Amino acid sequence: METWLPFAFESANLQSVTLSFTWEPADRFDQQILEPMLASSKSLRSVAISPQLLSASTLKLFSKSDSAQSITVLNISSHYTKFNFEDLVVSLRNLPRLETLTLPWPIIFSTYPSTVQTDSASPVPESASADFDQPHVLHFSHCEAIAVSCPNLTEIHFFVEPDVPSEEDDYHIFREAEEEETDTDEDDDISPFDPQNFDAENDPDQWFRVKRSQSFKNGRLVSVADSPCLHVCTVFSDTCDAGFDHAIRLFVLLNQVRKHTGFL
Repeated sequence: METWLPFAFESANLQSVTLSFTWEPADRFDQQILEPMLASSKSLRSVAISPQLLSASTLKLFSKSDSAQSITVLNISSHYTKFNFEDLVVSLRNLPRLETLTLPWPIIFSTYPSTVQTDSASPVPESASADFDQPHVLHFSHCEAIAVSCPNLTEIHFFVEPDVPSEEDDYHIFREAEEEETDTDEDDDISPFDPQNFDAENDPDQWFRVKRSQSFKNGRLVSVADSPCLHVCTVFSDTCDAGFDHAIRLFVLLNQVRKHTGFL
């Protein structure tokens, strides 16, 4: 792995920072900017970064720096990811004062654009499908660990898909090959993801959409098999005004997680 000299920062009194970058490969930004900035800042409160690719190595920098313990707001936006929920749990152990957390859902992408380069030590993992993106699955144990590490954090705001064109199917990036031939959706664009009885003909359009969204969440994003609590500890949202691009989001309600901890 190539090594770059870190930039010198005189930022001991820095309290808020917003950074957007497309450096190649991704770990160059980590070594030259983010790591030395975290090392020299003693009063950092708010961090907003927008890398083209959010990797596990970037997240874990927050677990290695003592200055990260003062951070209360962490907002990360990225179109591509290369981390899992275990990486996130480790990264948040050093942020006890965190109150606001926004970040992309971890996804194994079927393809990455040529402009996205990763460090040679951590190659992009192969997807289970050559044609479809595979979201990582959130377990209740992940939520419990984060709730303990970040006692002031009440919810996590995940962007599953940050910018879906209004004319496209909401879940097009997660469609499975075998579902293409099914005809269970009133719009003929996607089938339910877990075994529920959907009455597309008689259900009102809005209610059908709510049930389909819940089915998508339980079948693709969260594991309700090991904990039914995730039914009520997570809120899935994919609504938008007609004609406008929208975002697919999922909220993890950590106060609900704390209530359910120990009762499973």
